[in-house]
Amino acid sequence: MVQQPYQRANVTTLGAFYTDDVGGGAIIDSSNGNNTYNTFLTAAAIINNQSLIGVTFLNMFIIDKPTTYENMDNASNKTLASSVIVVAVQRNISEFTSMNISLYFQVLTEYKPTVDAAYSCSFYDTNNRRWNDSGCTEPRFINQSNRYECSCNHLSTFALVWSPNITSCNIITQVPLPNGTCISRSDLQV
Repeated sequence: MVQQPYQRANVTTLGAFYTDDVGGGAIIDSSNGNNTYNTFLTAAAIINNQSLIGVTFLNMFIIDKPTTYENMDNASNKTLASSVIVVAVQRNISEFTSMNISLYFQVLTEYKPTVDAAYSCSFYDTNNRRWNDSGCTEPRFINQSNRYECSCNHLSTFALVWSPNITSCNIITQVPLPNGTCISRSDLQV
């Protein structure tokens, strides 16, 4: 989606969403923005209205099946869990204005972790070639809509990622397993 943020009188384009079962996405604007809180979206992004001051174009792209991003981070233990949302703006002013964006992610079935995991709202750091959660809040799971919600203070390429919860094993009496659990050394010998 490439959109001018001000389409018609008193209506501002704020973002976009994608719903997997419906098979498409739509633009979120100031007339329908409140509806996104009560629906089952696969992925969505909404930019704070004040962040759009001086913006001439809002560029947003939601990649529902982001296979290209699956193995882009080999430097950390973070694994893709959701669709990917790419967001950028063009401004008519050169001064820096902070951007506040709200993000909504459902965990995609094919990316569900097979171990006990923790989720983080991250952006793809192209300099370090890894998922980075700087400037983003910890995601909150909203049970009614079966999704995670978070926000970031900048624009980038965003996704919900997971990393295994690390269980600290007593190395004298236990052996760590690949799934993040521990087994006693005596059980291992049996």
